[in-house]
Amino acid sequence: MKSLAGSPGAKGYWLFLLPFLASTARAGKVDQVREAVKNSCQKRELKENEILEAVLKAFDCTPGTEVQVVVECKIKCLRENAGNVVGK
Repeated sequence: MKSLAGSPGAKGYWLFLLPFLASTARAGKVDQVREAVKNSCQKRELKENEILEAVLKAFDCTPGTEVQVVVECKIKCLRENAGNVVGK
């Protein structure tokens, strides 16, 4: 199979795939946050415009603390240890 790395259209190919690859990497975290919100906040569902911010807050915190991810909804910090850095 021929590699696309050296072909002229390779850059466009990878730029096309980038959003897909980034979204699948976060899928597990989105599911974790949705489940935590559902369990902690009277089964409140997150709106599409709230999801990214909620994921960042839920994983960019001190382990063992509670985080307010959306108005009137606090969940336990989902960060596993203090060495993880979200988005960096």
